[in-house]
Amino acid sequence: MTSKLTTAKYGKDGVKLLRILRNGDWHDIAEYTVTVLLQGDIHTSYTSSDNSVIVSTDSIKNTINILAQNSQHVLQPECFALEIALHFLNTYAHINKAEVCVVKHRWTRICPSSSVQPHGHSFRRDGDDKRTASALVDATVSSDTPSIELKAGLKDVLLLKSTGSSFANFIIDSFTTLKETDDRVFSTVVDCSYTLNAPQNVSECFALASAFDEIAQGVRDITLDTFALEFSESVQATLFSMAQKIVEYHQLVDNVNYNLPNKHYIPIDLSFYQMSVGMTNDVLLPTELPSGLICGSVSRL
Repeated sequence: MTSKLTTAKYGKDGVKLLRILRNGDWHDIAEYTVTVLLQGDIHTSYTSSDNSVIVSTDSIKNTINILAQNSQHVLQPECFALEIALHFLNTYAHINKAEVCVVKHRWTRICPSSSVQPHGHSFRRDGDDKRTASALVDATVSSDTPSIELKAGLKDVLLLKSTGSSFANFIIDSFTTLKETDDRVFSTVVDCSYTLNAPQNVSECFALASAFDEIAQGVRDITLDTFALEFSESVQATLFSMAQKIVEYHQLVDNVNYNLPNKHYIPIDLSFYQMSVGMTNDVLLPTELPSGLICGSVSRL
């Protein structure tokens, strides 16, 4: 035998659902895209064509939908992800690890112009940014006390500032064409993830639902406020400032990671025209690729 199976996990990807919770005319909604991956004593399904150890991925999809209908935690993504993961470990004895990732799509209540109160059951898609959460429940060491790992994040937040950013004093050599500037457009698409110092007791995790929501809002506020209000010497410096504040302000956050592509806006050469009329050149060409990519993590000491 010259080879062996070293990793075996499977599940369902891209399960989409919208849950409506009705309380008279006041409704709450949550739209999710869910991914589940299961591990355990499933190796024979790979090596011996033994399907008796497989929970079908269609059953996984149905389970997610049924839990969404019955869950007390469906509005809170970290707790909903944890509940799904626990279900598979508690239901199937041969499954000892479950990883659940959820993407919560952004909806906010419409506030009609004729009212100071938000509408009870009308919503709008408030931007393309998404809240993420994942739960990894691992019973491979002890089935009695499985370990719990919770992560969360924010992604697909497209930001742009037309000034308040510079980039200078970088290495200039024979490969360099980029010019130093003390005033440039700064645009990025935020991808932020953070690790939560989650209790290893399930009930204690569920009790922190409101704290998880406060952290998610805090991460969004810090990201946007830092981008808008602080002068940026570089994407690297802005990234560090954002992450450092999150760790400082939120004690349940152990680690923050940002991936910030530097989206380039290139001035279009209108010198043939602007010189004759004395106008400034503020017409720029948005470019998708290539882009800079700046990544960094900040951890609690």
